[in-house]
Amino acid sequence: MLGDILNRRGATLTEKVAAAGNPATPPAVLSRLAWHDAPQEIKLAVARNTCASADTLGGLFSWHDREKPKMRAIARSLAENPATPTSTRAYLYEQEDLRPIVLATIPTEPIAKRISHVRGSGYISSATFELLANDRDQAVRRAVAISPNVKEDVLTLLATDSAEGVAGVARARIANDGAEIRRLARESDPVLLEAIARNPRTPPELKPELVLAIIDTAGEDLLRDYGKEATTPDDVLRRLAKHESSSVRFAVASRAAAPSDVLKILALDPAPNIRAAAARGQGMPVSSLVSLAADADKTVRKSVAGNASMPPELLMRLAVDDAADVVAAVAANASATAPVLTKIVNDQLARRAARPARPSYSTERDTFPLEPLISAAANSNTPAEALSVLVESVMSVLARSSSPRDQRRLAEEAQVWAALAKNDAASPDVLDAVARGAHRELWMKGDPDRVPRDLEGSRERILSDIVENPGSAVGTLEFLSDGDWVARRTTTRSERDDGHTITWTIWDGSATAAAKADMARKVRREISRRSWMREDGQADRIGFAANPDASPEILDELANDPANAVRRAVAANRSTPAAAFARLAADAEPSVRVAAAGSTHPDAAIREHERSGYTREPREVAYRAGFEVLAQDDDPDIRTAVASNAGAFWVALSEPARSRMTFDEHPSVRAAVLKSISTLDHVFGGLEISAAALDHMIKTGNSETWRTLAARYGELPIAILEQLANTGDAPTAVLVAKDYYTKGDLLVRLAGSNNRNVVEAVASRLRSGDPRGNDDAVRKALIRNPHAPELFLRQVACGGTKDEDMINLAIKHPNFPESMLIGFAEGTDQQRIMAAASSRNPKAVAAVAANEHASLEALTYVAVHGGQGAREALLVNKKTPPELLLRLIEETPGR
Repeated sequence: MLGDILNRRGATLTEKVAAAGNPATPPAVLSRLAWHDAPQEIKLAVARNTCASADTLGGLFSWHDREKPKMRAIARSLAENPATPTSTRAYLYEQEDLRPIVLATIPTEPIAKRISHVRGSGYISSATFELLANDRDQAVRRAVAISPNVKEDVLTLLATDSAEGVAGVARARIANDGAEIRRLARESDPVLLEAIARNPRTPPELKPELVLAIIDTAGEDLLRDYGKEATTPDDVLRRLAKHESSSVRFAVASRAAAPSDVLKILALDPAPNIRAAAARGQGMPVSSLVSLAADADKTVRKSVAGNASMPPELLMRLAVDDAADVVAAVAANASATAPVLTKIVNDQLARRAARPARPSYSTERDTFPLEPLISAAANSNTPAEALSVLVESVMSVLARSSSPRDQRRLAEEAQVWAALAKNDAASPDVLDAVARGAHRELWMKGDPDRVPRDLEGSRERILSDIVENPGSAVGTLEFLSDGDWVARRTTTRSERDDGHTITWTIWDGSATAAAKADMARKVRREISRRSWMREDGQADRIGFAANPDASPEILDELANDPANAVRRAVAANRSTPAAAFARLAADAEPSVRVAAAGSTHPDAAIREHERSGYTREPREVAYRAGFEVLAQDDDPDIRTAVASNAGAFWVALSEPARSRMTFDEHPSVRAAVLKSISTLDHVFGGLEISAAALDHMIKTGNSETWRTLAARYGELPIAILEQLANTGDAPTAVLVAKDYYTKGDLLVRLAGSNNRNVVEAVASRLRSGDPRGNDDAVRKALIRNPHAPELFLRQVACGGTKDEDMINLAIKHPNFPESMLIGFAEGTDQQRIMAAASSRNPKAVAAVAANEHASLEALTYVAVHGGQGAREALLVNKKTPPELLLRLIEETPGR
């Protein structure tokens, strides 16, 4: 009946609230009433209803509702409702004001359900443990005490429980005394024994007996963990291998080592995953291996096929299995013999050849499994004849490819070559065939957005592995030494169109060229290493020492050569490893140290094309230890060489080491430091030399030093700029005036300079709209300066400021352009006319006197201060007032 009332159209909120609070309302109806957008009044009524289901009540409150004020009434009602589920009660228990209510409410949730909350292996909140540790039912508290995830503070609380069955278990979990633990281990209560077994302080020798005593009642997690331990005795493993829980048996089957009788038991397990796990065991009896090799489940056959203890006869049988995964496992088995691997290669290729031909119009992709062939190609036991067959099989597939759809298949087929390239046992002829085949066949054309780029990537990976393979011949490496086989690099372009951003991928030619250069260098380095290893390879030691493509191992060895010339060549070599360079930096021979001081160690060419967020540290930083030793060498020529070496000075040396060199007593070192500063590209964030060092350079340097430092635009602190401005050198002051950080009082002081070039430099900042120079104080200083440039004055007068006094001063300035001044005098703006009248320029004053729009004040000022020309213009000006005319007549000489 209640459902009918609610289902009818037009049920009022009052009726719904009444139904929500009625214990007779069916749980399904209550669930429908408490939907997530229901009014708060209905939710509150449902929260108080003791007949609402646990799911309905749990949906009314979640962890995210804890801080919501509107949920406080619902939270309190749920705390008082005995039907509220434990999961929700745990959320409420976390609220300090609701905790007493939650503890005082006796839950109606079944005991078994409450116990299940702490027996699970997943995450259990601390609030759940604390709540159930205060449960009124002893069985629940005992379950908390034995739970594998319970915290020690909860166990400490339960150790004082009034029920001995709870307290005893908790004490057993946290017991520290060995004698007490041994005494408890003699008890007969299985829960108490499980608690002792879970105690991490229990002596290891007690574990086997404890596990055997509780093996039928203990938690699966305890048995699983003990089944995985390497020290678990065989008799315990035998019992665990027959346990009713499949997870416990699987834990035993997954062990790295197990007795053969245990593995034999597990080989007969009804669960396929357990048989498969046991099939990997090295101690599996041959009789069990035979049965596993014939297992109906292919995952079991796959596992046993990978067992290294498999007899060759069984591997031969599995080599022709119908499941490709099984055959691949045999091919990957390190114990597979040459006949077995040859059989796999021939059988798989025969199967592929026997498939019916696809129609020419078919667009379906070839789905023949390649895993067996890939595994055989990677196995070091595969004979050379079989590997050659694999090379030719891939070649035949590539030769038939023509369409873009086939290119994807080519990348898949190339995985066989990729496995061959990594096979250290492959013959030089096989590797050479793979290298030439991949170089010739694995290519593509078209835009990167329209073709599968995996093909070129596969080629690069295959050929890189061949370069690194110790079995590759030098002739093969020489064939690959130009590096033109690396995959083309790409970059993205985007444009904004009609509110949308369109992004597409294009080939990046410069990044590709850099990658090719790096790869070519890598191959040449490997060639040099192979050449060095020949019997006659070490005859030309200087040649290897000077070779920039020599491998690091060769250069490291040559760094200890007794010949100075060899060590000197190694020190200058850009490829010398950092450790060898550090030794050479301390070499007793000065010429070696000089060569090291002048050496550079550039980054890989591809580095500049890396995205900024992933750019690695410059390679030169790795040589910091050696360069800092050289920077403090006793020989001034060596220190000079370090200071002249831009890569060493700015990248390898630390900031304290650079700063220390500016204080060097030798003039050539200081001159080299100054040259390095002058040739450095712009540095964002400031010149990386200490303020004390810069101060010393200014005080002890000359005009060349000052000008070099002042030219470092935007890299010097304001204090250093002030010192440079105080040197009295005009070109230095010009550079300081233009600097990004020059502002405030320093700029005002420069604006008052008596040097025209300095004043022009300050004024140019105002004209360019630089906010650091756009200051009224700077303008005023410039306007009062007799060297103020005409262009600046014109800018001020034409709207550069709203300060009328400043505008008047600009107009009155002797450098103000006369043509513009006359224009003001002839205009209608009274302020500009008055400013022109007071400029004392004869032509401007005469123009004011003749201006019919001039005010009485301006005309009077001209009459008093103007010359004869102004008086004559006033006499003919029709707007000159009578009283002013009378005054002019009276003041005429001779009257």
